[in-house]
Amino acid sequence: MMDTPNSTNGNSNKTPTRENISSLVSKRGSAITPRKRANYKNPVKKQLFRKMKSNPQAWKKKESITGYMRGELDDNDEEQFVRHQRNKESSRDQKSKDKQRAKTDKSFVVSTFDLEAVLPTPCSMVGDLYYKRCLSTYNLSFYSLGDGKGTCYLWDEVNGGRGSNEIGSCILMHINSVAE
Repeated sequence: MMDTPNSTNGNSNKTPTRENISSLVSKRGSAITPRKRANYKNPVKKQLFRKMKSNPQAWKKKESITGYMRGELDDNDEEQFVRHQRNKESSRDQKSKDKQRAKTDKSFVVSTFDLEAVLPTPCSMVGDLYYKRCLSTYNLSFYSLGDGKGTCYLWDEVNGGRGSNEIGSCILMHINSVAE
């Protein structure tokens, strides 16, 4: 039986001291079953528990929580959100207008681009080759909204990374190829 102040082993009038609390904490930790332990999210170390228990100031509730932390929005936040929604709608409207113009006017080009996922090369699901270090291949894809054509620019990590220089070079090559 654990030695607690309320137990009936003769120590019922004993007040808990720091040493008793430490021994109780260590005994209680061993009584936790694996199923109960799985329900705990982030267990703390005994040393941290003792340090926090000896410092009562650490247990006080912080009074500096703002409305933003509680999920409340003030007038400025709501105004920014409404402005953002208006900008989103106007951007979509302008994109659809540009798309229609690109379909009718062949001298007007509208393209979207996206850096796709990194492709490991060579790709194999067989044996040791699967676990070996692969060469990363990058893919920047362009899609022309006017004629529906797609273009992909591929390069490996030996020739460059995923930085702004490589992306800018691909954009420049795409603009030059469209201008021809």
